[in-house]
Amino acid sequence: MGSSAENKSHLAVKRTTSGQQNGESKLSVCLMNESSVSLCVSEKVETMTAKDIFERVYNQLSNESIGSNSLSFDMKYKKLFALWVTSPYLELQLQQKHRPVAVLANWDHYITKNGPIEVVTDPELVKADEPSLSFQRNVFCDKSFEVEIKATDIGVLYLLYFEAKLNVLDGRYPCDKFEKLAAFQAAIDLGQYDENIHTVNFFRQNLKQYIPCNYLNANDGNRLNALVRTLSRNSPSTRCALKIIDNYKVISKQSLCLHKLLISYLEICWQIPVYGSAYFSAQIERPLRSSFAALMSHYDIQVWVAVNRDGLHLISKEKPELLLSIEFKDLCWAVGRPENSDSNGIPDPECIPCIFVELPDEGRNKNILQIFSRQYRLIESILKSFIEALKNPIDCTQSYDCPDGAVPLTAESVTLSVNPFSFQTTGNSNTKNILKKKLSFATFDKSGNCINKTGSWVKSQSR
Repeated sequence: MGSSAENKSHLAVKRTTSGQQNGESKLSVCLMNESSVSLCVSEKVETMTAKDIFERVYNQLSNESIGSNSLSFDMKYKKLFALWVTSPYLELQLQQKHRPVAVLANWDHYITKNGPIEVVTDPELVKADEPSLSFQRNVFCDKSFEVEIKATDIGVLYLLYFEAKLNVLDGRYPCDKFEKLAAFQAAIDLGQYDENIHTVNFFRQNLKQYIPCNYLNANDGNRLNALVRTLSRNSPSTRCALKIIDNYKVISKQSLCLHKLLISYLEICWQIPVYGSAYFSAQIERPLRSSFAALMSHYDIQVWVAVNRDGLHLISKEKPELLLSIEFKDLCWAVGRPENSDSNGIPDPECIPCIFVELPDEGRNKNILQIFSRQYRLIESILKSFIEALKNPIDCTQSYDCPDGAVPLTAESVTLSVNPFSFQTTGNSNTKNILKKKLSFATFDKSGNCINKTGSWVKSQSR
């Protein structure tokens, strides 16, 4: 696959054979249930804005159905959704003025600028990355608005359910109720429990369709032990299947209608701090407690930085675990960018920019966590957008990206000094949802002296 604009834009735009003379095209917009909406476009599709396309998708969805259920979108639910351009390496919610086809055509540029280091250092991976235009939940919309959705608007709930389910299975919604969510999913997708069909073996064979893969992998340990346990009746997969069945039986006895089933699934998701977030790939260092350990070979922890209306969150990709959750009123952060960036602010791919986040401490000390991410511009932009929205409530139709070439927010280089960080703060830190034992951070006293360090903080001290 080449890297020209046509090779990326053709993923969403198809020139119809019958419309070659009059310029008619078909524009494909993906839905979260793995289907898509196909729009017939007679005008020049390259000039259409996200608002133009969104309006057509919304209107067409109002006349379609999922299974036997009509979507029947009420106009008041429009603010729940937005147009996105997404790929396995980058996800952007578009502003109404953006031109989606232009974003698709220039996707290689956005991946090179914001993609993870393992991708941007491999031209073939950049070329192979295939973005899609999708209709998803608007990250700026408050989840309280979803509670108001009535039974007559089942289609809206369906789309929210499909997206929530994908986030659950992808390990983006860490919680302790995966088996219960799986049981509601089974009730929604399969109907009433049937002991002759929905057996332990059935769920064991299809477990990846109901439980996050990284949740199962984390519980199974190494591959050899996982194989031995899988063959036993007490394996994690068997225990998980049994829990799903127990919950499935209880739900089936309640004879809940489809609307109640969908709401029940979403109600569990609404309780998860990261619900409705925008996600950014990042990595953090593993906590190392000595200079000797710091010299040994080790891998960073791959994480999601999740940002929603509630604050900033950190999720492990190794298993669905919430490592950090800080509300905006408690958030203090600074951005560190390598000094050898080019004129466009694109740093050497080998030097990953980072975000420094201040963690609360019982005393007057400051615990500083380093989050490494080449998507730091997008993270800082959405943080500022949400904080501004909290100060001055605005319409939830904005965006945190700048795909049309707008100047990104400046991130200043950070260096250690007596007062090592110039933090942007929105309040007094008092966050409790922090797994400190799994985070690598440095502690500074009120004079700016580093009194405790882990990870590369230790390594830098040993030089």
